[in-house]
Amino acid sequence: ADELDGLDGDPAVMAGLRDRLGKSLVNLGFAARAVPLFERALADRTAALGPDHPDTLRSQNNLAWGHLNGGRPEAAVPL
Repeated sequence: ADELDGLDGDPAVMAGLRDRLGKSLVNLGFAARAVPLFERALADRTAALGPDHPDTLRSQNNLAWGHLNGGRPEAAVPL
């Protein structure tokens, strides 16, 4: 569950919103709260667009960035 659960919208649009909200949380020092948003955005984009689409790869990078800023480099490196 994340801050955007309960909102109904196009999965691609919702993934973009999750990525934006996650970036804001990381920039504010709340990387741990951003990780679930990035995970959901990545899952939704992978399902909708495939693993090699540029938007999917951006979400994967955001997830790695969230892990890195959250003090979990071991989770970031494989991404």
